[in-house]
Amino acid sequence: MERELLEGTLTGCVKILSEVLGMVAPEALDRGLRLRDSMRQFALAINAAPIWELEIAALLSSIGYTSLPTPVLQKLRMGSILSADEERIVRRIPQVGHDLLVGIPRLAEVARIILYQNK
Repeated sequence: MERELLEGTLTGCVKILSEVLGMVAPEALDRGLRLRDSMRQFALAINAAPIWELEIAALLSSIGYTSLPTPVLQKLRMGSILSADEERIVRRIPQVGHDLLVGIPRLAEVARIILYQNK
């Protein structure tokens, strides 16, 4: 019973986080959904485990977009050139994503994957 409660809580957290990302940056959520599907196939092909961590990391890889100021989000959507300060903010997206997730029980490894996604 306790395991079901924990799994339900984790599933609910991921669902809410993905919905928030979809509200702030729908294109980032769409990218995450596509990446999750690709990651699942890739993980199965190489027998990586646990697959659920890789799938969630792919889905929430852009959760850091929720911290971007609206003007920066708009520039990204339009493909406009970013200033040096704006580029610095965008480069911090993986760190912000990590920081948002690391405190959620059972998502510490997902947070680490997100932190190193561009390495």
